[in-house]
Amino acid sequence: MEDALARSKDEVRQLKETIAVLRAELEKQAFAFEERLDKERSSHRDEKKHLHATIETLRAKLEERVSR
Repeated sequence: MEDALARSKDEVRQLKETIAVLRAELEKQAFAFEERLDKERSSHRDEKKHLHATIETLRAKLEERVSR
């Protein structure tokens, strides 16, 4: 009986360790994902600003040509 109880306690301990490792890995992956997502958002914001600036430049050139 004691042997079965010891095995059960050991199994519970191992399961708790596994859960802790999996939780840590999941948190690490979630952090890495959020980091990549932030970089993508920043990149898209920069690209959008650049495109708006290009549009404004082209619009100004077009208006200049039309007004001649």
